[in-house]
Amino acid sequence: MKCPKCGKELKHLEVTILVYENYKVTLDRDGYLDYEFRGSDPDGRKKFYCPHCWSFLTDDEEEAKKLLI
Repeated sequence: MKCPKCGKELKHLEVTILVYENYKVTLDRDGYLDYEFRGSDPDGRKKFYCPHCWSFLTDDEEEAKKLLI
């Protein structure tokens, strides 16, 4: 399929995914905060973009699949 914005052929899409990172925070000897990474948690919100013009296309996975058919 072609991008509805720029008209170029879509062989793949670009996606951004909102992710929350979790840290344990402590105070070090010098009075600075020390951040220890504990993991990440994807929020589930995704935004799909055209890889050519970076126009937003959809936030729905089923719609994204249709764009790649």
